[in-house]
This record gives sequence, C-alpha cells and structure tokens, in this order.
Amino acid sequence: MAAPTRYAAIRQALRTAGIIVKDINVTLGGCAFWHAVISIKKQPGEAKNALLAALSVMDLKHVVVVDDDIDVFDPTEVEWAIATRVQGDRDVMIVSNARAKPLDPSLPQGFGVVPTGAKVGIDATIPEGIPREHYERITYAYADRAKIDDYVGGKADAAGQAGDPREVEALAAKILQAIDKEPLYYTDIAERFAAYDFRTIARALGHLHESEKLWQDPRGRMCVRGSTFAAKPPVK
Repeated sequence: MAAPTRYAAIRQALRTAGIIVKDINVTLGGCAFWHAVISIKKQPGEAKNALLAALSVMDLKHVVVVDDDIDVFDPTEVEWAIATRVQGDRDVMIVSNARAKPLDPSLPQGFGVVPTGAKVGIDATIPEGIPREHYERITYAYADRAKIDDYVGGKADAAGQAGDPREVEALAAKILQAIDKEPLYYTDIAERFAAYDFRTIARALGHLHESEKLWQDPRGRMCVRGSTFAAKPPVK
C-alpha cells in the first residue's frame, strides 16, 4: 500500500525538477518505501538533479537513476547499469543527517527519538562524453528458439584439457600469436582454443598480463601491448 504514494510523490518531485521520466520502480525489496529505481531521458547533469529531487521525497533512503534503455523492473539490468556505468567517487551521492523514519531497524531506536540517517543516490547513467553505442548489447538471433540438443544430439561436449605450467605458457604463446594478427574478444579466444578448459585459458591470459604483453584495442578486444591495434591511454 505504501508504494503508490511514494511513486506519485517521486514523479511530482521529478516533474518539478524538470526531469523527463520514463519509469519508476519503488521496489518491494526496499519495503515499498525505502528504495526506488528511476529511468530518465537524460540531458547532461540531470541524473544528479533527479537524485536530489527523488531523495527529498518522504523517507526514501536509496535511489538509483538509470538511462531509459534500462528496465527498472529487472534487477539484473539495474545491476548491470551499476556495474558498467558507475564510478563510486563520481557517481555515488551521500547525504548525512537527513530526517528518517523510526521503522528503519538500522537506526537508533527508542521512545521520543527522532532519527536522522543517510540517504544514498547512485547515478547509474552513461557518463558524459561516452558514446551510447559503447553500451550496445550483444544479441543472438533465434536465442529464444534455438536448442543446443538440436545441434549436438543431446551429447554434452567433453571437458577441455587442463594444462600444467608448461602447457599454460605454450598456450599463452599461441594466444599471443593469434592476437598479434588481429584483436580478439575473450569469447573468440575461448572458441579458437576450445581444446583447453576455462581455467587453463584464463591462466594463459593471466600469464600474458603478468608479462605485460596483453593489451586491449579501443573496442575492448585483446591485442598485443604496443601493437598497431592497441588503444592509447587518455592524455591528461
């Protein structure tokens, strides 16, 4: 019963702040009044304004603002936005000593106590200056209809071979040779060297990283450090 009142109050606060809202989810996990996830059609700086406006509402405690490509009702999408679009020192806002509710069990309790607490806002929108296409998601044709058994006859692939330290070094040399010719995503490397198990491939890549031979191109594909494909660090 609490969620609709918070929903309406949040929308009104955001409207007053001039924010174009796509959707709001006052989550059940937040007891229907402490947590909200808000998707907006953002202009520069508006995510922070949206957080300030939303956190002013009643007893809202934690608010996450995302872009309009994120489904606020899908926790996995919201977590993905936090994982890929947030830098804590830049995008997490903490307001101390704000009026709170005694119902919050994390606050000091007692008769006559008017509690104050912290409000936290997370700007999980795409950072300014980063093209939106950098967040284009991989999609697979017919993923909802394709069945692995139709292609492998119901037989699972045999586990890849595990390598000892010498085999790991040998595999690292093969991977280095491959990415010297063209940058490759991890999935491409795993497919190309599918005779080895995940752990061995990961150890081989770790060996290349430790020996400072591994780098990435501007699209995040693995390549050889110092090669013509290698991304250049930003100049400050």
